[in-house]
Amino acid sequence: MPKREDHPQYPFTREVSEKYAEHVAIEAVGKGDVLVIDARGNVGAGVFGDRLVARMEYRGAAGLVTDGAIRDVPYLKGQDFPVFIRAPHGYGHNAEHFAMDVQLPISCGNVLVYPGDLLVGDDDGVVVCPQAIAEEVIRDAVAQEEEETFTRELIQEGAHIVSVHGTLTGDTLERYKKWRAAHGLPPI
Repeated sequence: MPKREDHPQYPFTREVSEKYAEHVAIEAVGKGDVLVIDARGNVGAGVFGDRLVARMEYRGAAGLVTDGAIRDVPYLKGQDFPVFIRAPHGYGHNAEHFAMDVQLPISCGNVLVYPGDLLVGDDDGVVVCPQAIAEEVIRDAVAQEEEETFTRELIQEGAHIVSVHGTLTGDTLERYKKWRAAHGLPPI
C-alpha cells in the first residue's frame, strides 16, 4: 500500500514487530512457497532487500515475485534464488510502500493472484496458474513446447516460416508425428 500520514503506524519506523505484515509474510513462507508482492507497479523503492530474501531462502521458499523494485540486487544475483522484479532500487520500502496484509488475492503486474496459485517463472517472465486448471495448463504447455522444438528444428534446417508457423497440417503434421515417435514421445 502507499504510505499515508493518517495510517495507524505512521510515522513508519524500523521497529521489528511480529504483527507487521511484512514480517508475518516472511515467517509464514514455507518450503516451496513463492511470495508474491503487489507493489502497484511502483518502482520508487524496493519492497524487499537481501536480509528478507535470505530469511526466505533459509525457510525453503522457492522464489519472490513483485511488480515493484527490490534492493540489494548484487547480493541477489549471487544467490540461487529466483527473484522476479520490474526494476532494482536502492531506497527502502518505507519510502513508498507499506505492507498491509497477507494471504489475500492481489494484483501483481495487472494479473490476479490468489494464495495457493501455481507460479512458473523463467527469463521470459512469470505465469500464474489457478490450481483447479493446473493439470490442463501443464499438459497444453508441454505440448506447445514439444511442437515449438520440432518447428524450430525445421526452421534451422531451412524450412519456410509459413510452412511451420501455426497449426501443423499435411506433410508437416506427418513429419511431426514421426519426430515425436523418434523422440520417445506419445502419439498425438
